[in-house]
Amino acid sequence: MRVGLFYTILGMGVLVAIFVARPLFGEAAALVVLATAYFLTFFQAHYEAWIRGRIDLLPAVGAALVPYGLLFLYTLSGVTNRVAIFTLAQWGMIILLVLCSFSYLFAKDWDSRIRRWLGRG
Repeated sequence: MRVGLFYTILGMGVLVAIFVARPLFGEAAALVVLATAYFLTFFQAHYEAWIRGRIDLLPAVGAALVPYGLLFLYTLSGVTNRVAIFTLAQWGMIILLVLCSFSYLFAKDWDSRIRRWLGRG
């Protein structure tokens, strides 16, 4: 619940940045908000995956993917020249999200499989 609420608030904040901050304050303000979103989601991923001491990769992967999805929306909103460098990374992360989602749906023991792959269990 807490993580879902965090992502919901973050996503709404960035969409507001795209449709409010960009028209009112320019592209620089919107890019600053996107960079802040990336930092917050990266910190959340670090907290979920490592500080809690468990290898729970789905929140970590989700947190890493949220900013790329938002950058993709930002690209679709019309600013292609400023964020063109992120396009390849966006599509790579979106594909990774799809693969991880399917893996998670079909593997109920996700953590134990990851530990086995890493040789820790």
